[in-house]
Amino acid sequence: MNTTKDRFPWDKHEVTPEARELTRRMSAEANLDRLERENPTRLRHYALLGLGGLALVALPLLLISLMFDLSSFLSRLF
Repeated sequence: MNTTKDRFPWDKHEVTPEARELTRRMSAEANLDRLERENPTRLRHYALLGLGGLALVALPLLLISLMFDLSSFLSRLF
């Protein structure tokens, strides 16, 4: 005797693909939230911040260096 249908009337209908996708997405978001609570500061975040800081310092210095090299090269030509 199966009384599940009597107790849970919403189980009588087939689950739509949209509902499955929504459930999958919500489960993935819950997993990400849980991981962020367990380990909020990851090595990846530190690496990205470090590389971003290095790029902020190194890129202007590189551009200034190239500007002076190009100006000295052009002054020798003309």
